[in-house]
Amino acid sequence: MDTPMAVLEEGLAWLEEGEGADAVLEEAMAAMQKSSGSMKGAWKLVAAEAYLGKGKASEALSSASEALAIFKESGLKAAEVQAACSVASANLAKQDWEDAIAAVTRALDLTV
Repeated sequence: MDTPMAVLEEGLAWLEEGEGADAVLEEAMAAMQKSSGSMKGAWKLVAAEAYLGKGKASEALSSASEALAIFKESGLKAAEVQAACSVASANLAKQDWEDAIAAVTRALDLTV
């Protein structure tokens, strides 16, 4: 996995294929320690999705928000869209409707 998008695809695939959220989170946390820049952002986003899988919305929101900031700074629009969607999902899990709508709106704005 040599690009942020490859990391995202692989990490999210683990979760979709039934890999335990704890195992994915452990892998993401270890990889984050060795990464920087947009690669670190990708692992933060994988961690956010794993946190959501564990029902830890606050941790997911924190990790997804950090990833969103990294991707915005890096100019990686596709990754920024994914991060905004994860921020929205975390806000939905927290029942913070207004922030969820704002995050989805941001994701949509990035796609046009």
